[in-house]
Amino acid sequence: MRLEQIAIKTPALALTAQVNCAYAYAAASHA
Repeated sequence: MRLEQIAIKTPALALTAQVNCAYAYAAASHA
C-alpha cells in the first residue's frame, strides 16, 4: 500500500470510528 492511500484512508477510518462512538454514546444516554 502506498503512503498516499494510507494518508487518505486513515483519517476516514478515524472519522468513522469517532462517529460510531458518538452515536453509541448518544444512544446509551437516551436509553
